[in-house]
Amino acid sequence: MAKVIGVARNDFQIRGTDTQVTGVNIYLSETIDSSKGKGLSAEKIYLTDRKINDNRIDVDSLLGKQVRVLYNRYGKVEAVEILP
Repeated sequence: MAKVIGVARNDFQIRGTDTQVTGVNIYLSETIDSSKGKGLSAEKIYLTDRKINDNRIDVDSLLGKQVRVLYNRYGKVEAVEILP
């Protein structure tokens, strides 16, 4: 379980192509397991606009929310689930 601490638009063009990728970086923090250390860890995940739309994610409402990140079998972020 992680907390969303930031959201930033990040659009880019794939090198050597005309393909434009649009989406957002989502910044997360979570408590480090006490058996492994102390404090918080942080990570950045990327969600394309397509995945945001397919999963009906309201990016603006994510800030400050507890979430679970779901990955596909290739280790890519598939969706972000808001937890109660």
